[in-house]
Amino acid sequence: MIYFDHNASSPPTRDHYKKVLSILAELDANPSSIHKAGRRAKLALEESRSSIAESLGAKEKNILFVSSASEANNLILYSYKISALKEERRPYVIGTLLDHPSLKAPLSSSVFELRLLSLQKSGEVDREDLEEALSHKKPEFISLTYVNGETGLITPVKELAAIIKSKHPDCHIHADCVQALGKIDLKDLHNSHVDSASFSAHKLGGLKGIGCLYVKEKAKKKILPMIEGGSHEDFLRAGTENLIGAISFSEIAKEIDPLMFQKKVKPLQEKILSFLNEHRDNFDINIDPSCSSVHTLSLYMKNISLEKALLHFERRDIMLSTKSACSSGISGPSETLKALGFDDHRAAHSLRISLSKNNTMEEIGIFLNALKDLI
Repeated sequence: MIYFDHNASSPPTRDHYKKVLSILAELDANPSSIHKAGRRAKLALEESRSSIAESLGAKEKNILFVSSASEANNLILYSYKISALKEERRPYVIGTLLDHPSLKAPLSSSVFELRLLSLQKSGEVDREDLEEALSHKKPEFISLTYVNGETGLITPVKELAAIIKSKHPDCHIHADCVQALGKIDLKDLHNSHVDSASFSAHKLGGLKGIGCLYVKEKAKKKILPMIEGGSHEDFLRAGTENLIGAISFSEIAKEIDPLMFQKKVKPLQEKILSFLNEHRDNFDINIDPSCSSVHTLSLYMKNISLEKALLHFERRDIMLSTKSACSSGISGPSETLKALGFDDHRAAHSLRISLSKNNTMEEIGIFLNALKDLI
């Protein structure tokens, strides 16, 4: 099987499974237990927390383990919802059309007064609209997506965060960094103006069911738990921790090397782009590769049925997607591509190619031959 759907989930290698299970076999106990086995499990949990924090230039206390990035996104907004309901007010919040559904849904709650930022043709946040949104009223919360999972579009989060904080120092800035970790250097995230960020292990080769919320200490004090009933995760998420998931996330975090990732994946992307440039009558790229991460290409098929293309690739054991996995069950054109200004036809006839460092040039060759046959 040739797998080009790593933005949906990047399967762990066999070596990763073996390593994680071998570690867990030596210390599988409840990290909250006070006996020796529990203390060893607790130590492993905290070492895992430390490894992830290090990849962000942060400290262990800045990392909260959760089940997914979707939970992390909801958790950081939950406190604002509860306080708004108690105080009977509508906090002014800002988001973008490129936000993940796990941010869009809670932000769209009637509890909030939501302002969605306009996008330029390139897909970048319109700076003039941002300035106007910041001048309109004092925002309490702003969400930004570092790398869009469908198009690979990169948002200059740290630069925008500096602009926002210069005008509203108390505004909470949250970054969805799910598709950025491992692909872009985030070592200075802790020293930036970003207050919190969400991450997920399975997007970069870890096990499913484990994510984390990075949050600065000042902002952490304001978080209210969605799950109550225990002292776990600083009383912010009750329930026995997912130790095997934390170990998996930790082992992946230790391997993070954005420069190496780009060095391996860039030639694969360039090979695909070279082919597409030779067949412009049939294909087009939705987002300029210079504005997106090297691991993601959004490909518009001008004269080919999307259903026919997906069936064609699956028969050749090539796995691709049309849009974000969280939106794949929703029929119709891609909302992300429509938000970027593309018409319904183009938004309904585009494929997403998402690569990993484990893909090979041989696989790219097989894929391009399949594209030739499709033409």
